[in-house]
Amino acid sequence: MPMIRIVLALLSLTSSIAEAAASQAEASEESPAALEERLPFKTLLSRSVAYVKRPAVVEWRKKTLYLQLELGQAIEYNNFSNLGYGLSLRFPSGDLVWKTSFLQVKVGDTGASKQVAKTPFQQEGRPSRFEWQNGVEMPLIEGIGQQLFTWMPPAQFVLSGVVQLNTYIYQGLDGGPMDSVKRLVAAQLSTGETQQLAASAPAAMRIHRSLHSLSGGLQWDHYYATDLSWTARFLYERPAGGTAGGLGGWYSFSLGAGYGF
Repeated sequence: MPMIRIVLALLSLTSSIAEAAASQAEASEESPAALEERLPFKTLLSRSVAYVKRPAVVEWRKKTLYLQLELGQAIEYNNFSNLGYGLSLRFPSGDLVWKTSFLQVKVGDTGASKQVAKTPFQQEGRPSRFEWQNGVEMPLIEGIGQQLFTWMPPAQFVLSGVVQLNTYIYQGLDGGPMDSVKRLVAAQLSTGETQQLAASAPAAMRIHRSLHSLSGGLQWDHYYATDLSWTARFLYERPAGGTAGGLGGWYSFSLGAGYGF
């Protein structure tokens, strides 16, 4: 019996050695593609998510301010064209960003509004003006990653909620400096001021009298290690003072490019 056990052990050992040799021979004959499949999981993972291998940690909250150029347009329930442009200052402060902007908004006729002007009808709108905007941005989602195109540098992305108060400043109205200051806190234009603005406004426009609006929406920011940034925001606005009139609410979309100091 001991002899039989020894023989069986030798046979088992010989079989294991033969299987190992066969496996080694098969591995040496495998194609490069098969060897690629045997790469460690960590290596395969790093190849599949290579777009996050160059993180751009941008300490944008530590900046004193971001100076930004802005270009935007309002989407109103009328046929007039409009385009706004100007400067904004953004001040990071902990988990919030405080913003103040000063924009010039140009409003003009379109082919459709000229056709309306040939009829007795009028559309409510806001003529050319300056806008002073003050608001706060609250980051909701933040991440780091590579851009869609590899030639673009990695960036830090921030999606924020925005609340903003807008004040309209119209030129060409009667009165001195004190009257201009009073209009900054007035709820709406007076009848006389509305008539003055109508003289230079598009012919089919019925002047919207509110001097303020409150807006809210979302903003998407890209921050780069070079201190450059760009912003896209989409807001919904409602008059904040006076009557809404026929204009009701409207949307606004703007793009901005800035630099952090």
